[in-house]
Amino acid sequence: MQEPDKSQEQSQKPPRNLNIWTRIGMAFVGMVFVMIGIGQMSKGYAEMKAADNPGASEITDAVKKSLEASKSFKDPKGNLSFEYPANWTVADDTTAETPFRANALENLIDFRISKEAVPEAMSAQSYVEAMDKVVGAEKRIHDLTKISEEKFSANGNEGIKRIQTLKHGDTPVLIKQVFVVMVNKNNAYCSVGTTTEKLFPDVEPIFTKVYNSYKFE
Repeated sequence: MQEPDKSQEQSQKPPRNLNIWTRIGMAFVGMVFVMIGIGQMSKGYAEMKAADNPGASEITDAVKKSLEASKSFKDPKGNLSFEYPANWTVADDTTAETPFRANALENLIDFRISKEAVPEAMSAQSYVEAMDKVVGAEKRIHDLTKISEEKFSANGNEGIKRIQTLKHGDTPVLIKQVFVVMVNKNNAYCSVGTTTEKLFPDVEPIFTKVYNSYKFE
């Protein structure tokens, strides 16, 4: 009896799922921008100290004004669009991989988006899991605590939303972040909003308003 052709059997096997190292590679850009956001906040250490002082009520008042007026953004090389506060300072040196960066109140508020092409099989949850592996090995990040993680939906588009606190390097100020990962048409969008823990109750509604305006056209 003739033995079956093993090469033909192998060619007919279904493709394997992405292993964790592939996923880690796919999440590299997202991880880098989490790190950059944290580093930018560290540079604003003097302002962060001021935010913890009782006399900084004018800062929180300015933050609340961010909810009043907005501008529109459309990724020129993608299909993401959203609304953001008109008093944010938007960087003009963006690229296809970093379509949006903005800050306010002298870096007390930092918001940035990375975009990365991913395989069709990768979901937002897989991307987040890969980022966790990479960020978990980063020695400059410590005291990282996940506050919440949930499925997120904006205008019919699904993703993952997480709130976390952490410290970076020798900065003694606790940083709090909201980040959202959404995958659309083989592109993973990783959005990271960063501020101090002290300002977070005032700033979170601003981040939420931005995320809720996300549309993929």
